[in-house]
Amino acid sequence: MCAYSLTFHQKNPLPSVKDGSDKFLIFTYHMLSYPLGTAVLLILLVAAKIALHMYRAHNLVENARPYEQKGSREGSRILFLGDSTACGVGASSPVHSVAGLLGKSEPEVTIENRGRAGLRVKDLLASFRPEPWERYETIVIQIGSNDVTHGTESIDLTLELALLFDRASRVANSVIVLHGGNVGNAPIFPWPVSAIMNRRTRKLRKIIRDLTKDSCITYIDLCAAEKQIPLEKNPTQWFAADGFHPNDALYSFWYTQLRSKI
Repeated sequence: MCAYSLTFHQKNPLPSVKDGSDKFLIFTYHMLSYPLGTAVLLILLVAAKIALHMYRAHNLVENARPYEQKGSREGSRILFLGDSTACGVGASSPVHSVAGLLGKSEPEVTIENRGRAGLRVKDLLASFRPEPWERYETIVIQIGSNDVTHGTESIDLTLELALLFDRASRVANSVIVLHGGNVGNAPIFPWPVSAIMNRRTRKLRKIIRDLTKDSCITYIDLCAAEKQIPLEKNPTQWFAADGFHPNDALYSFWYTQLRSKI
């Protein structure tokens, strides 16, 4: 009888499994033994991190309420439009959002807020159809971050923003637009995802600058402004628990940029 022994030669021999609790460690060790396995493991870890942050973001969105107030000054109305940053998602309370901070400093002004979490420019364009008789002193548009994360094509984004700006300018004395700074700075995005978000943010920034140049619309460039604070060095100081939305400190900084334009 021929005794045949099947032997596997492995550069890094797999440790023995002593009990069920070791299985994950053994799997990790095995994956790291090969370049492809290492890459797959890193992708899984990144996906798990993003999923955890998104779960936290969902809870923040559920608890957020757009800030609004009824002022005493006749005809003084400010409208906030946009995504979760217009709603103040990530702030400890609505009063600590950009709209809330403005309302606190201008209690006689009426503030309407149509911000809604998850909106992209095309969604805002579909929902914002003002009547000709509507009139606002100022419209503040906080939009663009979700187009960065979704990778909206530049040609579509340019057309949608142009139409949005046109509609807003027809019913307001002044229009101010800002987006959530450099999206790639958010802790939720590890490298290389952060690098992709940085590149997309630069595209959005250029589109808005080109559309608002020599116009009545004011663009607040938060990407440039945020270089004044140590946001990249200590992002947890400026972002909420989900690692994506601003916290009170960052909303306060954004408000200081807005305040100088109103």
